[in-house]
Amino acid sequence: MPRKNRQTKATRTTFNLGGDCFHKKRYTNELIAKRDAEAMQLGSFDLELSVYKCQRCGGWHLTSRQSQ
Repeated sequence: MPRKNRQTKATRTTFNLGGDCFHKKRYTNELIAKRDAEAMQLGSFDLELSVYKCQRCGGWHLTSRQSQ
């Protein structure tokens, strides 16, 4: 079944010009983010999550990529 609220690529690009952290869960501090990441990893042995401080929104997010 197709989505009712389709956005064009141009609309998404315009919306995301300042960064794309709006669709991610935002944590208020690093400790809460780490606890949630650990809980998620317990349920999936092949999942490796890390946390990072977002410079755009000031919150903390989870990522499956290792920071460089």
